[in-house]
Amino acid sequence: MTAANHRFPLIAALACFTVAFVLLIIAEPGFFSGAAFRAVRPSAAPKQRLVFVDLGANRGDSYEALLGVGKKFNYTYAIPEGRSYGEFEAHLFEANPVFNKPLVEVRAKYEAEGKGPIHIYPSTVVYTIDKVIPFFFDLNPIHDFWGSSVLVSHGDVKPETKREMLAVDIARFILINFKPDDHVVVKMDIEGAEYDILPHLVSMGASINIDYMYIEMHQGVLPSDKKAEIEAKGWEAVEALKKEGVIIPPYNSAA
Repeated sequence: MTAANHRFPLIAALACFTVAFVLLIIAEPGFFSGAAFRAVRPSAAPKQRLVFVDLGANRGDSYEALLGVGKKFNYTYAIPEGRSYGEFEAHLFEANPVFNKPLVEVRAKYEAEGKGPIHIYPSTVVYTIDKVIPFFFDLNPIHDFWGSSVLVSHGDVKPETKREMLAVDIARFILINFKPDDHVVVKMDIEGAEYDILPHLVSMGASINIDYMYIEMHQGVLPSDKKAEIEAKGWEAVEALKKEGVIIPPYNSAA
């Protein structure tokens, strides 16, 4: 094959490329405007994850209070500027099986409205260990069964209402499921169990994943012979959590 024959395929290929290039310019006048060669911009930073952990959720009262649609009460929980309460990812813990169905209904209702996601933990005791433990039930509907407790000394329960219930180590749950960059709000209304859980949160270092805590302290349900000691340790834990950066405003939900 002569040198000229070697060059013919190259010339033909260049000709085809030139024709295709001209056709591209005709079909896409803005091709050289810069749009085709503009650097790809990084996507916007993801929004901070908003988390509401409700310990003692009842029938979803506090979650509805968070949304501002509460039937029993409403409360302005902490939220970053420019965000909406419907963006909160919710984790609703409740021990009393009376509220299993209402929690399912709350989740279905508000997720259908585009809120959440909403995670429910029915028939689950919030405590310091992942284990089946004794739990005492308030069977009185007058205050919507609000006094169920791990403490038999609670005035709204009786020894014969004891049942063995699954408990979850809430400090471990918080450490596993959330991150320091998340905005985590914990509401705690657990009828005396807070006096065991608060020191446990401190010892486990769970404050690294908590921004705000709204705690109802139930000193009146503590056993009388150990009340002063237990109460003191509870408040020591509150102060320790504050020193570790957790914001703990005064709180009483009236529910």
